Amino acid sequence: MMHHQKISPQSQNLFFLRLFFFALLIMTWVAPAAAAPPHRMSGVEMTPGPRMIRAVEALANDYLAAKASLQLTSSQESRIRKEVIAFKADIWRKEAALLAMFEEVGLKRRHGLITKGTYEATNVLTGGIETDEMIRLIGSVKILQDTLSPEQKSIFQEIRRPNVTLDAPEGFNLRIGLLALKKYGRAYGEYRNDIGLTKIQQVALKVALEETRKEVIRIGTDIELSRMEAYDLLKEPIIDLKATQEAMERTATLEGVFFPNLSEYSKRFKEILTAEQVLTMKDIRSNGRRQKASGPHHGRRGEGPADQKSGSLLDQAETLGLSRTQIEQLVAVEIAAVQKRQQDDAAYRTQIIELEEHIRSNASETEIETRIEKISQLSAGIEKARLQKRVAGLKVLNLEQKVSVQTLLAKKAK
Repeated sequence: MMHHQKISPQSQNLFFLRLFFFALLIMTWVAPAAAAPPHRMSGVEMTPGPRMIRAVEALANDYLAAKASLQLTSSQESRIRKEVIAFKADIWRKEAALLAMFEEVGLKRRHGLITKGTYEATNVLTGGIETDEMIRLIGSVKILQDTLSPEQKSIFQEIRRPNVTLDAPEGFNLRIGLLALKKYGRAYGEYRNDIGLTKIQQVALKVALEETRKEVIRIGTDIELSRMEAYDLLKEPIIDLKATQEAMERTATLEGVFFPNLSEYSKRFKEILTAEQVLTMKDIRSNGRRQKASGPHHGRRGEGPADQKSGSLLDQAETLGLSRTQIEQLVAVEIAAVQKRQQDDAAYRTQIIELEEHIRSNASETEIETRIEKISQLSAGIEKARLQKRVAGLKVLNLEQKVSVQTLLAKKAK
């Protein structure tokens, strides 16, 4: 059970708004088998877990690389390796829960199932996960550092050189902020005639977009600098745990300002448009998404659900004539599948690194075979879950809809 501790009102607001904009990014993503994981889409890491894992691995690897100079005992080396595995397994489990919740909101939003309390309820569950991850990170670094004796720490200070991050930032906050402005950019550009923008509105929108863009880039850059400073502390020979945690909390505070601002920006643009124009723009965008789901973007003209890359029957709701109840049932099937997939993925990766450690440490053949058997069972379970999801989805359809799917499959096979 997670402990939601040390969460300020600003952090709660951050998690709620971050969840909302995360949902915007993934609302058209329906977990095809070969798709990129949602924590890393379009080259951007959207959750802190991967960065935390890299930081812990870097510290542990530096210890192990210097084992001769440090004169690490076999017990110390074993403790370091075991902590890295335990840390990665814990973070993967936490990320699985976090990502499954984000995907659930994305699915519900995409298919019009968001209710008044959806975001609030999900926020209650996700609000402490990233805080839990940060606490686990600090704890893992402490375990690793405490593995060394004072003499070994002194030697390590001469071996490990501090570093300053100079890589180009991924800019998650910056990208998500600019993404939030895009629909109003379209109102100024391609939608202006469709929604009937007046000359005065055109000028007002242009000025608002330019000013808001500056604000987003400025605050987004401040967040990236703060995050870099926090992770630079993790590259020190002797890591100041208190300073590192404070630096991470400062980043969260900046994000707590950034995301509420995005909500205010939206209000700023809506004040320029009339209620009718906002509604028209919403209809245009909704129709565009439906065309992308059923049109040539996903296959040749006339192809149906059997030909979709995602394999989701929800992508062909209009073609199959799905009722509201059927859509709700299919979304429930998708959500259950997402939760299972995320859990299985975390378990699979954990088993793989434990197998690698068994092989590295010259474990017995019996221990290695046992681990391989567990991985094989997990792999079989993942495939079984995929088939169960497909069967559960087909059970929601009526006879006519099932025949339609079978006909399309038969045409594709020819």
